[in-house]
Amino acid sequence: MARHYLIDLNDRPMLLEKRSLRPFNDTSELAQDTAWLIQPENAVSQVLRIDAPAKYAESLIRRQLQEKGEMEESPYIITHWKRSRDKTTTELLYTAIPTSTYLRYQERQAANHHHLMIFSLYEVLWQTLRQLKRKEPVALVLLHDGNAELLVGSSTRPLTAATISAYTETPDTQELLWNSLAQELRSAEENEHIKLRELIFLHWLEDEEKLEEHAVELTERLDATALLLPSEPLDTEQGPRQASLPQTLKLLKPRHGLSTTMGLAAKTTQMSLPLSAVSGLILAAGLAIGGQMLHVSADNRTAEADHLQTELRQRALPPIEPAPDYQSTLDFAQELAWVRIAPSYRRLLSELSSVIREGQRIESMSAEYGESNISVSLRGTLKKGFREAQAAQQGLLLDLRQLGYRIVERNFTTDLDRSRFEIKMERPLQ
Repeated sequence: MARHYLIDLNDRPMLLEKRSLRPFNDTSELAQDTAWLIQPENAVSQVLRIDAPAKYAESLIRRQLQEKGEMEESPYIITHWKRSRDKTTTELLYTAIPTSTYLRYQERQAANHHHLMIFSLYEVLWQTLRQLKRKEPVALVLLHDGNAELLVGSSTRPLTAATISAYTETPDTQELLWNSLAQELRSAEENEHIKLRELIFLHWLEDEEKLEEHAVELTERLDATALLLPSEPLDTEQGPRQASLPQTLKLLKPRHGLSTTMGLAAKTTQMSLPLSAVSGLILAAGLAIGGQMLHVSADNRTAEADHLQTELRQRALPPIEPAPDYQSTLDFAQELAWVRIAPSYRRLLSELSSVIREGQRIESMSAEYGESNISVSLRGTLKKGFREAQAAQQGLLLDLRQLGYRIVERNFTTDLDRSRFEIKMERPLQ
């Protein structure tokens, strides 16, 4: 993992190089591989139980966030943890950010000459909670910039996530922040039917003495114990500061990030090249030796079969009849297997309807079934004008990709009050 971090909380990016911390805005100027930690101001992080199969959960969450007005545009869902309770219920820990924000991150990531790995803040909190290995639920709290990020759960299952904001760091608002945090913790205990016996604190550039005072007071109110994770000194433009958040960043792995597929593949290949080279030599040697053994064994089996046939003739027994041709039966079985995994037209229409939001309409759909994949063509309308068209279009494409489709061709035309779309896509049969 990178040893340089761009910590971008509430749109206030700071570059951390070893122990040096400074404001930093232009990601194209990064001189080496960097881990980019994000939590935009308009992000929503939650633990949610939703009545839907796991494959449709993110699509329904996107729709709910827009219908409730929590997101003005189609959100991009970052899933940190997911579990299917049964075929119709799914639990998730996720972070939702506006699609336009996610696309800006992607553009800045692509423009960088080095590998820029993007991580969500709640991915850090979840990996920290897992590393703590608590069997009983605890509360993990991160204090930063007048905010408290809360994650309640055990090392195997998150229960509650919330962001409490004070926006300023005056004494009155800080008191309000800690009171709100106490209320949120009591609500978690009541809703999840648990007792929190340990509160664990992280911080980013906070006053440690004041944090300790508030933490002790909070634990007394909740009849719990407090644990402050160790911090490290940082050199900033305002002088020496302390922070415990950087210690937890070391838990991140490339698979935890939002890096593009090509970037992640390049980084993984770079890290595993020596092992891959050795494995390749072993594999090549194994194939050569195995080929010789296979050839010898085949010759031996042929000689044994000829000897057996000769013995049978000498004993006046009828020769072994050749095995019947089962090819037609095998072909029929393969065809049945294909029919079993190929989704029906009705099922395809139901899947695609699950990602259609208010103001969107499918006018026609066609599907072509191949031996290993299925191709689908969609045509429809979006009741969106110029200003909302791009976000709505990107949201629809993201929904389709999360259903497993690869976009082959797309065409959007926008009028004053609506957009028309034509999309050709495909996905493997599985």
